[in-house]
Amino acid sequence: MFKGCIALTSLKIQLKQERNKKGELQNELQRWFSGVIRRPRCRYPTIISNASLYKKCREAPLSMQVLEARWRLFGRVLRRDRNIPANKAMLFYFPDNKRARGRPQTTLPITLNNDIKKLVATKLELTTQTDLDTLCLIAEDRPKWNALVAEIRKTAEAARSDDPASGRL
Repeated sequence: MFKGCIALTSLKIQLKQERNKKGELQNELQRWFSGVIRRPRCRYPTIISNASLYKKCREAPLSMQVLEARWRLFGRVLRRDRNIPANKAMLFYFPDNKRARGRPQTTLPITLNNDIKKLVATKLELTTQTDLDTLCLIAEDRPKWNALVAEIRKTAEAARSDDPASGRL
């Protein structure tokens, strides 16, 4: 029922890429998605929390959907042939020089590294080519990769209680 919202969400992400400053866009999209879920049921006899609303609609929070899609896509790219442009571009992910001044860039490798660093049980990182090769080996074994993605999602859901948008009504 709400899968059409995902297409609208991807359009909204494309339109607002320039406003992505330290999670501001993600919080804004989360509020928008919560509002879309609430629209079909206009009136409530009581106040309902976002957690119970997601449970009632059988939907996951938008941030969890984006996180899971990002890791599924990364696994698909890692399993593909090494000669495709996406895999060739990964050779340039890890520069040896010092970073530029100013706010750190938010790139896909940095986001993936931040996601995987939150895992306490593993010592995986995505900072060198060796780490990328290790993830490539894990991605080749689909059950192992799916377990890794599930663990990342579980860790993100546990950390979600600190998210300012999750406590809103």
